[in-house]
Amino acid sequence: LRLCSIHNIRFLIRIVEGARKAIEEDRFLDYKNQVMKDFEMKEDFKKEKQKELGNEIRMQFVVLCF
Repeated sequence: LRLCSIHNIRFLIRIVEGARKAIEEDRFLDYKNQVMKDFEMKEDFKKEKQKELGNEIRMQFVVLCF
């Protein structure tokens, strides 16, 4: 649990550091859009992998039942 908390805090620190730098360079909107795009892509990838794993587990269950 502690490691997850450290990971989450570090994630937020990186986001804020990037935002601060983007503000200084007058490109915050581009930075925000890129962060959101990256996060959505990771979520889509995660959902796809979970779906693949679920399908694999179901297939193994079917094989074991017969």
